[in-house]
Amino acid sequence: MLEARPAGEIELGHAFECVHELVRLVAAHPFRERFVELLMLALCRTGRPADALAACEAARQRLSDAMGADPGPALRSLHTRILRQDVTLLPALAALPVH
Repeated sequence: MLEARPAGEIELGHAFECVHELVRLVAAHPFRERFVELLMLALCRTGRPADALAACEAARQRLSDAMGADPGPALRSLHTRILRQDVTLLPALAALPVH
């Protein structure tokens, strides 16, 4: 499953390292919504929510043009969470050193 590795890397805090790979995966598999979802999450976790929303819009347009369909519930939900600035989308803050 191509999605498992980048999903794990994002959860481990390596979102920045995954962005370029996910851009390539979305380009190679433009109708696999899970890749778009992971790209959006990686972009959010690297401080790029506007780019994440743009990735969602591009996916919506591709699906509409090719199939007359809208994105599925996972993409719609993530889109809404980004718009609402859901704090759970942000990376965990590193523990601050105690002085």
